[in-house]
Amino acid sequence: MKDEMKTALETAMDEFDRKRSDAAKRQEAIRTKESEFSHSVERLFNEVIRPAMKKVEDTLGKRHHDCKIIEEKQTGTTDMQQHAAHISLTIKPAPPTGGYTMMASRTICFAVVRPEGKIVVGTTSSLPVRQVEGVRGSYEPNKLTPEEVEKQLVIFVKEVFA
Repeated sequence: MKDEMKTALETAMDEFDRKRSDAAKRQEAIRTKESEFSHSVERLFNEVIRPAMKKVEDTLGKRHHDCKIIEEKQTGTTDMQQHAAHISLTIKPAPPTGGYTMMASRTICFAVVRPEGKIVVGTTSSLPVRQVEGVRGSYEPNKLTPEEVEKQLVIFVKEVFA
């Protein structure tokens, strides 16, 4: 009986050790995936989105339109995210010459949705009602190409000045 008990206990402890090891491997895989995601988002913001937004800002600035690029890093932990990382471009068209007219500003934003592992593109307006505002697309970071970023920005700029 003593040998059977020892064998049963050893088997139970071996099973526990295996499960603990598997859990540690899963946690490491999650950390690796989150790290890779963070690096791909950072590369995308720095090498693709920000330079494209800067081109828009420079081009529109030459015609005295107000443009502002804002980038915010994620706050909080990956488990309890308080504020998502995002980069946005706000455009306020220059008022017409000869008088003051209230011009609405519009913003396009590329925001990180960590739980989904995606970048969401959306727009907002300073006016309360705009039919075209909202989410425009959701992309995996490796699928958001420079061409797609430029396409989204051009469509947005055309809408601002329509």
